[in-house]
Amino acid sequence: MNKREWIWIGIRIFGIYLLVQAVTAIPSVLSSALMLHTFSNFQAVAADTEGKLRNSLLTGARAELTRSLSQFIICGAFAIYFLRHGALLFRWMNRTEDIETKANHEA
Repeated sequence: MNKREWIWIGIRIFGIYLLVQAVTAIPSVLSSALMLHTFSNFQAVAADTEGKLRNSLLTGARAELTRSLSQFIICGAFAIYFLRHGALLFRWMNRTEDIETKANHEA
């Protein structure tokens, strides 16, 4: 196998890694959305401590939903790109290889 084939394998493996990251974010997305839905329907009693607890739980659920949804979307998009195409990254990596080979031939 030559260097070009190893580059394609590396791009595909990185795409698989990102796909695994996206898939592992799905349970977190679902659980944080369910937690946000559950605590948003919870009516806090007039006690100040329970109101602060409710607000703290809602803030944490929103933050976790945002983080896991971002991870799912970004990793999923890049995984699809690297697994299906990846041509831009491949050309960029081959260009550096071409520059190195030109420098070796000129020396």
